[in-house]
Amino acid sequence: MTQMRQCAMGSFARRPGIVEARCRASTQRLARQLWPAQAAHADQLLMCLSLRWSVLVARTCLVVPAVLAARHCVAETTPAAMSTLTGLELKYAPLAVPAAPSAGAPPSVSAASESVPPFGEKGSWRWNLMEGFATDVADHQNRFGLLGGGFSYFMIDDLSLELEFSALYVHQEGPSAVGANFNLLARWHVVAKEQWSLYVEGGAGLLGTTERVPAATPDSAAGGRFSFTPQLGLGVSYQITLNTRLLVGARLHHISNARTRADNPPRNSLLLYAGLSFPF
Repeated sequence: MTQMRQCAMGSFARRPGIVEARCRASTQRLARQLWPAQAAHADQLLMCLSLRWSVLVARTCLVVPAVLAARHCVAETTPAAMSTLTGLELKYAPLAVPAAPSAGAPPSVSAASESVPPFGEKGSWRWNLMEGFATDVADHQNRFGLLGGGFSYFMIDDLSLELEFSALYVHQEGPSAVGANFNLLARWHVVAKEQWSLYVEGGAGLLGTTERVPAATPDSAAGGRFSFTPQLGLGVSYQITLNTRLLVGARLHHISNARTRADNPPRNSLLLYAGLSFPF
């Protein structure tokens, strides 16, 4: 029996392999940890195993020491290391999501919107852009166009003082002219709603032109280069954005020198205009 064992061990020893070498080393380490008194017999234990069980033995010898080492590392972890790990977890924790507003909370309003007074409120100011086109009611060949702007000041609710500055191009039978017009009018919003209003307006202004307006005709003399512009009209305003109003109106526009010259030929026109009004 002893001779057969020595022959088997001799034949096994003469065929060393990588798996057997690793199994031998792992078994020795495991034996030293689990059975220190039997560590000397680790080689004999390995030699008694057949070649076909060597892979299983190798897996066992590799896994068991790894588990023991992991348990040893966990047991030896210091409180300082644990605090470091906790700090890393807190540092890379996801940011908190802000709480959603409650269902009953009113919507927030910007400070800019709160500072703009309602349209037509007493003491409020607005600035305007305007363009228009006018035709002489007596002679449709006489026309003029204007482009300008101005300011509105509400002296009381729904009653404003209008200051207008505009440039004119006057087309007439005689030489055409370019002029500048300043008007001072009062505008009363007779029907004032939240989104629209109906207004009437009236006033007068001063007009300076490069040529005499109106031009001389076979039936009348020419006017002057300096004229007055009384006018009367009505219109509507409509809210197109939160603070912007669209203005559309019609005026009876009069040009004359108010008898500052010997001849005072008038020129009466129907003026149609449109504009935009913004808070100031």
